[in-house]
Amino acid sequence: MTNSEHYIIDNLVQYWESKKRGQLFPSRKDIDPVEIPKALKHIILLDVHHNPLDFYCRLVGDHIAENTKDIHGLFVSDIGKIVPDLQHIFHLCQTIVSDKAPVSGNFDFLTSSKVKKNIRYVGLPLSKEKSEQIDMILCAVVFISLDSESV
Repeated sequence: MTNSEHYIIDNLVQYWESKKRGQLFPSRKDIDPVEIPKALKHIILLDVHHNPLDFYCRLVGDHIAENTKDIHGLFVSDIGKIVPDLQHIFHLCQTIVSDKAPVSGNFDFLTSSKVKKNIRYVGLPLSKEKSEQIDMILCAVVFISLDSESV
């Protein structure tokens, strides 16, 4: 992992914090892709559907697409059926919505090319202007190779 990849998530969280402006979380219109160019290939942007609760993959960065099956245009509830290692992602998104707060962590993952990697991630809630309802989730994902442990 390069130094810039190591800081992608930390820098995105700092950027998100700077855009809150006294709110619980920023709105989607506060996030300007021009201000976060190094993060773009690591981003997943999820639309939140509330009834029933689900999460639509609106945008999937190249770094994620290179390491997973094509998830663009899918609902998170369906991703676990396609990529079993990602079944818990739905629960993480639910937690963001119910707690109205970011989630972050890491877990091991077997890529579509059968290479074992560690995923470091963060999910950051976004809302409509001056609303406390989460309408989108801005995620950043970094895949970290686990020293030649391929299957």
